[in-house]
This record gives sequence, C-alpha cells and structure tokens, in this order.
Amino acid sequence: MEDQTSWRGHSFTLLIFGGVVVLCSIFFILGMLVGRTQMTALVASASTETEEAAVDPDPDELDLTFYEDVENASPSPLEARAVPASGPPAPPNPIPNVDAAITLQVAALSNAAQAEKLRAEIQALGLRVFVLRPAPDDASALHRVQVGPFSDQAEALRVRDRLRAEGYQPILRN
Repeated sequence: MEDQTSWRGHSFTLLIFGGVVVLCSIFFILGMLVGRTQMTALVASASTETEEAAVDPDPDELDLTFYEDVENASPSPLEARAVPASGPPAPPNPIPNVDAAITLQVAALSNAAQAEKLRAEIQALGLRVFVLRPAPDDASALHRVQVGPFSDQAEALRVRDRLRAEGYQPILRN
C-alpha cells in the first residue's frame, strides 16, 4: 500500500512557514510606517527651506561667477586671434590640413584655456602651432596642441629635437 501523507505530518513545516510570513508582514508594515514619517519630515523641511529662500534672497550669497566665466571665455576656433605685439613676430596661424602632412603633437589637454596657454608659449618660440578642438560629439573632448605641418619628416625631426631641448615631449604624427 501506498504511504499517504496527511497535513498532520507537515504541521511543523506549516507552522514555520506561517511564522516567517507573519514576521515578514510585521517588518514590511514597520518599514512602511517609518518610511512614511521620514518622507513627511523631508517634504516639510524642503517646503520651509523654499519658503525662506523665496522670502529674502541675499545678494551676497548668490553665485554670480557665470558672468565672469562668459567674459573670460576663450574665442571660438573660427574667430580671428590677436597676435601680441611683444616678442618675435609669429608666423600666421591658419589651421592647416593635417591629414596630408606631418605634425608634432605636443599635448592633448581637456582644458581649453591650458591648451591656448601652451599654444602661445610654443608660438613665442617662432613655430607654427595650432590647437585641434574636439568635435561636439567627441567623447574624449581633448584639445590637441600640434606644431606644423611639415613637408618632410627631416624637418619635423629637427623641430621635434628643438622642442625636446625646450622641455616638451612631442609625438610625431603622420
């Protein structure tokens, strides 16, 4: 004959299962109550902060550095650049066709102001230097400071050695 299992044989298992369900229900309800009171307190504190800010904004506490940033913004690559009057005369600085020539990359910087500063330093040496700006959809967003273009590799190597003597570490780019 087959052994039939009754509910009496599983009573201990059902008791444990029922206890776990009751315990989980208690913790769930407590979590809901605590979460609701914390959310109410957060909403109340946020509404009082916005009321205080709306009543009396202090002009000394406002962050108005945006206007300074706009005034000190670097010109776009399409705008003409003014050449400083002091120092040796710099050669014209049009953006060359870098695909068909040899160039030296001196740096790749994420900060446009630092790239322009480096460009000015190298231009003061009497070299043709330009900054390749990143495309708007470029994920790396690096401003590449390059010297050249050079018609042959020998000329590029001479300028590379000169830049190394000045303390730069240029990379030859074809």
